[in-house]
Amino acid sequence: MEQVHYNFSTLVKKYLPNTLFLPTFGNNDFKFHYQSPSPDYKNEFYTKLFNWWFTSNPVNSQKLDLNLIKQTFMMGGFYRVNLPQASSNISILAMNTISLSIKNVEYGSEQEMQLQWLEDQLSTAESHRKFIIVNHIYYGAQQKDG
Repeated sequence: MEQVHYNFSTLVKKYLPNTLFLPTFGNNDFKFHYQSPSPDYKNEFYTKLFNWWFTSNPVNSQKLDLNLIKQTFMMGGFYRVNLPQASSNISILAMNTISLSIKNVEYGSEQEMQLQWLEDQLSTAESHRKFIIVNHIYYGAQQKDG
């Protein structure tokens, strides 16, 4: 699966060099279907993706606050982006909904951490701040076995 992420991020840089690229994780984005990376693999996985999606992408690395993104991305693949236009009061909250899958019960602290982060983002925001919440695999989606 890592090769797919690498290939896609490379294609984005090549064919969309002036485009802000803000991906989210979905049900087929990890080694195992509907499962977050295991605790012993999580740091390596998120480091690679952070580098491919943000650090090595010219637009993302020049226009985004990578420190803000990295704080939560490395913990669980979710992050906040404040849109870079000087007059913008819009932030993107990119969720990792796979951590909320029933197959990730053993990583329950990640679920709680992400939902607490979301609540904090919304409850402590400046009054003029607007949010767009993005995710892949919508909440309540279920895997059908067989």
